[in-house]
Amino acid sequence: MRTAFIPSDDGGILVRWGHAYGEDEVWQAVGRAEEANWSQTEHRLQVSQGPLLVIDAAYEGSERPPHEGGGDPNWLEFTLPKGQYRVDFADFSPNERTWLILVRLSRTLL
Repeated sequence: MRTAFIPSDDGGILVRWGHAYGEDEVWQAVGRAEEANWSQTEHRLQVSQGPLLVIDAAYEGSERPPHEGGGDPNWLEFTLPKGQYRVDFADFSPNERTWLILVRLSRTLL
């Protein structure tokens, strides 16, 4: 599934594209993410330094190919400021044509 990270003031949202007829529909849905039925998890993410890496579970981190503009890589790299983040989840379908999996990371401690 295509995945992107959308940063916010207190963290950001990982967006996984389950189904949509185009990127415009995905971006419209992301704009309505606050309407999602968010489920709080007990998970916390502690960020201390460096970039974060999201990889396809079928690959080892050492197998990460260099990102060379074209094609969809099997990984996503992004940064968050140092701190602890709450992890919330939403299975979001704002209409019958669009389905996204959302993971919200919200900083709780510096």
